[in-house]
Amino acid sequence: MINANKLFYWDIETAGKYSDFNSFSKNDERGAHLFEGKVKRKQKQNPNDLQWTGTVDECYQKNASLIAEYGRIVCISYAYYNTDGSLKLGSIKNEDESLLIKEAKKVFDQVHSVNLTLCGYNIKSFDIPWVFKKMCMNGIVPSGNISTYNKKPWDITCLDLMEFWKSSSYESVTFDEMAYSLGVPSPKSEMDGTMVHAYFYAGRINDIVKYCEADVMALVNAAHAIANLQS
Repeated sequence: MINANKLFYWDIETAGKYSDFNSFSKNDERGAHLFEGKVKRKQKQNPNDLQWTGTVDECYQKNASLIAEYGRIVCISYAYYNTDGSLKLGSIKNEDESLLIKEAKKVFDQVHSVNLTLCGYNIKSFDIPWVFKKMCMNGIVPSGNISTYNKKPWDITCLDLMEFWKSSSYESVTFDEMAYSLGVPSPKSEMDGTMVHAYFYAGRINDIVKYCEADVMALVNAAHAIANLQS
């Protein structure tokens, strides 16, 4: 049974660590060399993969925000129900990623201490590994609900709505497709994840936070829609 009032809804938005590959190579020669090697391997393995076609800079623009080793967390938005039943919506944002991660550590430790279950879309494969790696990169012991090392999949205490919705189907769907199917308004009306990198380096962090919070509210509504089916 899903209890929508006992979940910690959250989502992250990410961008490349640098605005473009030229800035990357000037500021981090080793990292740029590693990324360039990844591009060559990807293009050799599958020349028709559009995600990795083009120049190194084009590949960086398309992929750096998807890979924790080459990207940065721009914001973390979340929502949870207070004991009085009211919904709390909030966000962590900071242009200094190390400070953002320190604040996130406090939040996830608190969530862990009160036994709220993490809830998101594709969080097992994306959001959780990103936050876990970023905590490690910043010398921070990962929160218990973020650390998945040596845990079997069924021991990870989170509700990944992507897994729930996929059921036993072979077909994966986007978050927006699940929302559409449940009658939940689209959180992607003004922007989507592919635009975050450009928005961040254009100084539009508040627009990114607004978008991320809309995603979180869609998560809340989707979870309630699913929970109502079980009542």
